[in-house]
Amino acid sequence: MAEAVAGARRFSLRKVPGAVWGLGALALGMLLGTLWGDLFLLQWIGKGIGYVFQALKLGAPYIIFFTIGAAIVDMLRHGKAGRFSLWVTIVFTGIGLAAGPSRSSSPSRSSGSPGARATRASARS
Repeated sequence: MAEAVAGARRFSLRKVPGAVWGLGALALGMLLGTLWGDLFLLQWIGKGIGYVFQALKLGAPYIIFFTIGAAIVDMLRHGKAGRFSLWVTIVFTGIGLAAGPSRSSSPSRSSGSPGARATRASARS
């Protein structure tokens, strides 16, 4: 009997896959929300995440600029800037040709708001 116990595998929480933990947490959250939804008001978490996304939205142009700037400096060091600028020109031209001509709208032809369209339509009749 001692041999059977010694050869048995021990259960370890570390070996449980992350997907199982995620599903368990989701099920627990659904259960708590159903039973005691009024006690666990989590609006402050949603607002906090909204503020984080607003900050990221404001910082995105700077992050992109400095990331691309560092990549260009690295290419200049390794002598690949000419090839990069050639590909940028080709891709930019190709996208511009695929997009077609620009459609600029003059003030007299713009549709405006739905209310303005209804006013113009009633004025015509």
